[in-house]
Amino acid sequence: MSESLTGKGSKTVKVNLPPLKRNEPVPDFASLWSDDKLERWRYSHVLTSLLRDCEEPLVVAVNGEWGTGKTFFLERWKPDYENSVPTDARPGRVIYFSAWQDDDVEDPLLALLGQIHHHLHAKPFASDPNVKRDLETVMENLLRAANRIISIIGKHAGHFIDHNVGVDPVGILRDLANAMAQRVENYSAAIDARVDMRKRLVELSNMLWKESGRPLVIVVDDLDRCNPRFAVTMLERIKHLFNVPHLVFVLGIDMDQFGKTLKGMYGDLDVDNYLSRIIDLEFDLPTPSRADYIAYLMESYQLEKYVLDREGEAGAQRRAVDEFKETFLYLANHFGMTLRQMERCIRELIAVERSVEIQNAKEATLLAVLCALRCHRKELYHGMVHATIGPKPVIDALFPADFLENKSRVPASLTHISEVVYAAYKGSRLQRCLTSVHSHATTTVFEPTKSSVFGSDIESVE
Repeated sequence: MSESLTGKGSKTVKVNLPPLKRNEPVPDFASLWSDDKLERWRYSHVLTSLLRDCEEPLVVAVNGEWGTGKTFFLERWKPDYENSVPTDARPGRVIYFSAWQDDDVEDPLLALLGQIHHHLHAKPFASDPNVKRDLETVMENLLRAANRIISIIGKHAGHFIDHNVGVDPVGILRDLANAMAQRVENYSAAIDARVDMRKRLVELSNMLWKESGRPLVIVVDDLDRCNPRFAVTMLERIKHLFNVPHLVFVLGIDMDQFGKTLKGMYGDLDVDNYLSRIIDLEFDLPTPSRADYIAYLMESYQLEKYVLDREGEAGAQRRAVDEFKETFLYLANHFGMTLRQMERCIRELIAVERSVEIQNAKEATLLAVLCALRCHRKELYHGMVHATIGPKPVIDALFPADFLENKSRVPASLTHISEVVYAAYKGSRLQRCLTSVHSHATTTVFEPTKSSVFGSDIESVE
């Protein structure tokens, strides 16, 4: 991680710059939910109680928009579920994998069976040698049955019509008849293979049920991030081939986004009706409030720590953080930002900070305004970049129509937004900040500078 050097008296203090990308934290198995800033632990017990004793085949969608923490939740729910057993019972088993990492394989069936095979070898279910041997035999039979299905699905009849002059029509009809017979034979073989595979799956799921008294749970995460055709085929394989007792699928998915993907593929499709035939239950992760998500982003990106660790008066740094949070929350609510848009704004702010060192709360406020405008009102943003508009259209976009005449409709603590925008227009230094933000938007290449972006033009407002 890059470092910023700041001087405190005779000392030089190294301050880590905030990261441009937030990595998903690795679960701490000793304290699973200790880093759960959005309190998703509340829903773990509910999902466990739904699935723990489930004997029938079931497909559950853990649904939530981008940013609600589906992966965070599912990675921690897995060990939570496995360990939530009475002292005299065996733990349940959960196979977790990201479909997005496997969407380049030939068929989702390969990914599903490969994950089952890997899990059973890495973590054997039984200690009895005879049971282990039986389990291995069942798994081998299952893989053979699946291989038959994949090989049959992969066969395609050739094209027999020759468009050259002088072709024999009787020969064409004969070749077409042979092709149709081959297709019928393949179809019949596919049915046999499907029945055989389901039989092997039933044997496997029954053995595992006898071992633990719990269903085998397979978590398929990131389904909405996959190649659309892979994702749809995955759902169809789950429903048609894995619909057996004691086997539960939990899908990490943004149902709304996935519905849009389906419509893009199939046109005017009744998405709800289609998905209801595959997904039995929807388990919704609630969208966090914007205030909670801002606090979460500030901590996840270490932005708050970065500001507080920098050189300067502690009280001033604290005010800078609080004022930024308040401003950004107002902008997020005003423009109706999604979680994804909010995170994008934070990333852009960090990118600019890596180019120009933000000196005070007013500078951070103005950068928050610029990032929000570039996301939601590009024409105003470009007008400011190219100096083709004044401050009034910006103020009109940020506040209610009668704000200038009646500021009482906006909390007094937020009137500094308008003051900052007007103050920025008083001097020529605004252009340097705009250039930095615009540079990030187009090339992501910055020219570092040691000086403040706005300097005294902003300081005079305080």
